[in-house]
Amino acid sequence: MQEKILAILKSLGLVPADKEDAVKTALAEIKPETTAPVIDPSKLNDPQMKQFITDLAAQLSVVTESNKTLQQLLAAEKTAREGAINAAKSADAEQKKTNAEKLIGDALKAGKIAEADKQKYIDKAIADHDGTKGDIERFATIPGFKPAPDAGGDKNKPGEQQVSKIRGPLASADATILGAMAKMEATQ
Repeated sequence: MQEKILAILKSLGLVPADKEDAVKTALAEIKPETTAPVIDPSKLNDPQMKQFITDLAAQLSVVTESNKTLQQLLAAEKTAREGAINAAKSADAEQKKTNAEKLIGDALKAGKIAEADKQKYIDKAIADHDGTKGDIERFATIPGFKPAPDAGGDKNKPGEQQVSKIRGPLASADATILGAMAKMEATQ
């Protein structure tokens, strides 16, 4: 409404450009009356009008109380809804953190990432779990990585030669050649 008044005043040439901000401020300070004037029934001569005004005042009082009650209920509902949303967000964040820590823990055990980079990858996995998982799957094992004895992995049968897993172009090479290469590396 204030913008319309300002536009009318400007179109009539009543507001110079250098005074526009002052006029906007003055228009913003104008507040419409929020309550209707109260009619005192004792000052009325007509008995029907007195009764009508008295009844109307009673109804207004009931409506005002109902409005206050509804506003309180609405505020309580809003608070409860915000609490539920915050709880759900918190649970979701905790679940993301747990999933990220498991993913990065598994990657550490597999030798895909270094311990020094653990927190960086946890943060990345919290933000984008699937993308980080895909990245880690493409990582090669860190050179010289030796899994912990209790880390699981492939167990050879007694008497079998242990062959390290090779990725890349040698992945389909003959196991005998790979075994010989592993022996050569061990003797050096």
